[in-house]
Amino acid sequence: MGRREKHYIEGFPSLAAFIASDPDKTTLIFKRFDRLAARNLLHLQSDLAKLEAEQDALDNHASEEDMQSKQCLRNWEDFSRSAISDPRYRERDELARRIRRVLKDYREVSLDCS
Repeated sequence: MGRREKHYIEGFPSLAAFIASDPDKTTLIFKRFDRLAARNLLHLQSDLAKLEAEQDALDNHASEEDMQSKQCLRNWEDFSRSAISDPRYRERDELARRIRRVLKDYREVSLDCS
């Protein structure tokens, strides 16, 4: 008995089946959307520049404050403990988390573009 070929509905289902069935993978032709990817990277860069400026402003303000502020800039454990109860450090912690998320997105997108 011969192997029966599966039938796919016309459109995306049949086109996807055709592309996937090519053993040489020569039909794998997809648009990369390079212009959109570059624009997305530019948006992420702008966002990161803004976040960096916010962090610099908080750092400059902290250097004018008390010793606890300076210690929190040097020691992550002290900073984390202070972020629980002090709104100043909570703001810094939230900023650090936003930076982490945007930076992660930026690095993922920049790797996709290379």
